[in-house]
Amino acid sequence: MFTKISESLKNHLSPINTLVLPFTVLNGFLDFLGDAFTNLRGVVFSIILLIFVGMITLAIREKRQTGQANALAERPPTRWNRPFARVFAALLGATALFGGVSLSYANKGGVIANAYPPLKDVQQAMLGVLMDVKADTAEIKAEVAKISRHMDNPRAQLKSRGYEVTSYGLMEAIKQHDEEAVALFAAANLRVNQPSPLGLLLYYEWDPKIAKLLTEEMFADEKACLDSSGGDWRSYASSLDVYRLILRPDQPEKAATFKRLCKSNGVRTFLEKQVQTMPERLATKPQRGDSPELLEQYRWAVNFLKG
Repeated sequence: MFTKISESLKNHLSPINTLVLPFTVLNGFLDFLGDAFTNLRGVVFSIILLIFVGMITLAIREKRQTGQANALAERPPTRWNRPFARVFAALLGATALFGGVSLSYANKGGVIANAYPPLKDVQQAMLGVLMDVKADTAEIKAEVAKISRHMDNPRAQLKSRGYEVTSYGLMEAIKQHDEEAVALFAAANLRVNQPSPLGLLLYYEWDPKIAKLLTEEMFADEKACLDSSGGDWRSYASSLDVYRLILRPDQPEKAATFKRLCKSNGVRTFLEKQVQTMPERLATKPQRGDSPELLEQYRWAVNFLKG
């Protein structure tokens, strides 16, 4: 007898407990959230209600079909009318009903916390930690996004490294042989508007790696090679002196860099004029610095720039 009772309890109560426990935990957890995640809880309870209505509808339809097929024959309970299914449907219905009540008490912390004030303090403490974590996560994401935008913005990176995004800033990067900074100036599409950066690189701070990082677009402005707009002819002449000193066959890398970056007609005009007039000066009255060697250098430079 006791064996039969034990087997009956095992066969009936165990499956029921298997259902009751998760539903109890689910209801308690969702209700304990209070006014947090209200939309999410509404979706969960709505889905549960739809499943409940679907099960009831299928059970009624299945029972009618079975009754019409054989009203007199004894048949085992159909799939949707078995005890386990009924208990499951009952728990779904109870959960949906409890969910509606819980949502109506959301602004009061939920049904359970509203009924038992001590639990409300625990609830507020736990939700406070959750909200703090959520806020910290949002702040971290915002900072990561800011850093990402910063990394995609070469001008911002240059400013963070202490460089002005100007021709003077480029000069400073060349002076320090800062390859990363020069690459950022190129990425920022800086338009050089004075000859100082190129003159500094070619004459005082030559660095072939830096030279390769500079782009033709950066030196598209005529002023990037020669600038006579301000009437400062001394600066103009100084730039010409630098260029004539590096446009030599024994300095091919510097000459190639000048040819690639500087499209100024002023330098070419100066060299061509020197090639035309220096032979006569050498024959009659040489100026300071004139020499057959310099004439050959100028001829080489003219041919090199034309090639």
